[in-house]
Amino acid sequence: MFALLIALLTISVASYVWLFYRHVKRFPKGPTPLPIIGNLLSINLRKLHEDFDRISKDYGDIFTVWLPKPCVVVMNLESIKEAFTKKGIRTFLPPCLMFRFYYPRTHCLHLEGENWKEQRRTSLHNLRDFGMGKNKMEEQVLEDYGCLSTTLSYTDQTPLGVDAYHWFLKIFVANVINRTLYGFGYMEVINISVDKSIQSAWSIWYVQIKRIVKEDVEKVLQSSDDSHQPECFVHSYYLEMKTNPSLNFENLLNVCSDIFLAGQETTATTLRWAALILGRHQNEQTKIRQEILSVLGKDGVPSMSVRQRLPYTCAAALELQRFANIIAINVPHRTVRGTCIGSVSIPADTMVLGSLYSVMTNEDVYKDSDKFIPERFLMDDGVTPNKNAVEHLCPFSIGKRLCIGEGLAKMEIFIGLVTLLQSYKVRLKKSQG
Repeated sequence: MFALLIALLTISVASYVWLFYRHVKRFPKGPTPLPIIGNLLSINLRKLHEDFDRISKDYGDIFTVWLPKPCVVVMNLESIKEAFTKKGIRTFLPPCLMFRFYYPRTHCLHLEGENWKEQRRTSLHNLRDFGMGKNKMEEQVLEDYGCLSTTLSYTDQTPLGVDAYHWFLKIFVANVINRTLYGFGYMEVINISVDKSIQSAWSIWYVQIKRIVKEDVEKVLQSSDDSHQPECFVHSYYLEMKTNPSLNFENLLNVCSDIFLAGQETTATTLRWAALILGRHQNEQTKIRQEILSVLGKDGVPSMSVRQRLPYTCAAALELQRFANIIAINVPHRTVRGTCIGSVSIPADTMVLGSLYSVMTNEDVYKDSDKFIPERFLMDDGVTPNKNAVEHLCPFSIGKRLCIGEGLAKMEIFIGLVTLLQSYKVRLKKSQG
């Protein structure tokens, strides 16, 4: 009897293994996975982008890793554009109960079809009405970064640590976003780092953010008069809710959460990296400061209209985003049906990731990509933008889910960089060098 059980168990295991590897053959080639655990033993989940780069050297620009479910990774710009723009491979909700409970299907990141299109259309429309692409937003950014510069002046006698600088940046970036969403700024900001919160208690983080957003939205609606023209994003969205059945209060909360979280953390982190990178590259920093001071002086207004007169500074802003590369992998997508990327076949209901890191470190486009070289974004005349380098820069993602706050973020990064170097020279303390 015991021998029979052993035989049945052996046959069952062998059958499972055979079926598993038969299933593996349906996907693009990649490192050989183990049953049940996939490639988890050979991949560092904290440095996925680096491992993907390593794997691509053996398996090409499109391959599969098992985490432990199959995940197709796309490494080059053309294939990523084909997948997320032309093929319309959609974003999806990770198959994890924790994510499904605290990130409901109504969350904008995970909406699909006509509902997603309506949320994005309404959000973009209202963001443009209340600042994005208009002088009003630029005035708000200039005002808040002017306050940042004034605040930093109080620290002249004491070297400012990068963590303290990051905290200041978060406050002033949050002010800009809040003025757009709610019509008022923050005197202080809840210092919540997305990365740290995900690593700790997701539920506490998400519930806290939703609570803060809900309080701010309700504050706006209580003080707004529907008979008057809306003065902020929330009021405008609320008025559209009354005539558009596709919009609801939960969507409004999720839109505001998306904009605040994505905009505050990523922009502040980019500017924090900018300070660190410039502190390590004094020659490039000097060239930027010289250009800024020659055009604006110490008291000139760093508006977006002066960008054409600051070609090296603009190139440096692009190179800072490329070099920092803070969002290395695109948001998860999935195939809703079997499809092909180029000549590579991908089954339905498969996770697909795009490696933004590999695009922005492509040696064919960015030679010596591990070095900070602003000139790579300029042609030989030192003025004309390098079109190929600019086209491969994708810090705001690729495809139909491109960050809706891209225009605001670009403005904040440019004005933040110019404002900082207009008045200060960045040096690293020995502990940061």
